[in-house]
Amino acid sequence: MRVSAFQTGTLDGQHRFAEGVEVREPQQPRALHLPQYAQIEIRARATDDPDAMCALWLIGYEDVPEHSAEICVCEIFGRDVHDDHALVGVGVHPFGDTQITDDFEQVEVPIDAREFHVYAANWTETCVEFFVDGTVVKTVEQSPGYPMQLMLTLYAFGRGGRHPKVFEIDYVKSMPAIRRRASQTPKSPSPIR
Repeated sequence: MRVSAFQTGTLDGQHRFAEGVEVREPQQPRALHLPQYAQIEIRARATDDPDAMCALWLIGYEDVPEHSAEICVCEIFGRDVHDDHALVGVGVHPFGDTQITDDFEQVEVPIDAREFHVYAANWTETCVEFFVDGTVVKTVEQSPGYPMQLMLTLYAFGRGGRHPKVFEIDYVKSMPAIRRRASQTPKSPSPIR
């Protein structure tokens, strides 16, 4: 697996997603943009390359090991992109955070993900709401309570398939979260024009 990524923070040993992972090239700690509760939005077009995956997600900065959950704004495997629909992964993963329960799924969305679409997460103190083109596709009723960094990634699986792998980004935004009262129905963010 190869990864091309932009990230807004670095700290050695972050995001231990598998056993036996080791740091081979130490990095200088950097905390460039670590929001805590925010609306994160991306306008992008994914690839339909079956050997690739595009994603925008947040991970805990891991200043302490328990600050390690993930919020997946969007995760799109090329094999799941079709003319009339795509499977978009959204949700949260706990990793080392014992306060978070895994709540992640691939939702089927009636879009051609090869065209530009807006994917967003509204992360508040109590929940995370996920949107595609302003429509709520999932709500997770839990929330990591610490700063997280953004991770914008393009994965290539194996060495085969088409090259170059492409994930075209129009913009990524990080804004204050939209707060809602407990009795309020989730509200879609304003559509991008």
